[in-house]
Amino acid sequence: WENIQAFTQTSKNEWTKTGHTLLFEVINEPDRVRLGLIVGPAPDRVRGSIVKFAKSSQILRAPAKLSSKWTTIYSRTLIDRPTFAKSSLEEIQEAFGSEFSKFMDDDFPKVVDHLSAEFSSQ
Repeated sequence: WENIQAFTQTSKNEWTKTGHTLLFEVINEPDRVRLGLIVGPAPDRVRGSIVKFAKSSQILRAPAKLSSKWTTIYSRTLIDRPTFAKSSLEEIQEAFGSEFSKFMDDDFPKVVDHLSAEFSSQ
């Protein structure tokens, strides 16, 4: 994504030192741990075009309203509260690793290819 202009429009002082507009994050929430693809701070036209594309996508999703800085366009639960509650540390690690592997094998290439195909010519 380094060569896709829309994906490198974030000020290096505003979010990350990479200047990337899109980042995958592991998010630890009270009821689950999930992986999210976040659209970060960038010019409104860039954020708007990415979120508009996500809304029309079968793979991605977007909220009805664009937030001012961060918007999640993809999310996958890696582990949930019931798994935490009933499992040993080893079982939790195995479940987390299994879900992450499924993401890397299935969703990650689809998400990357889908976004790249749309924005590489812009």
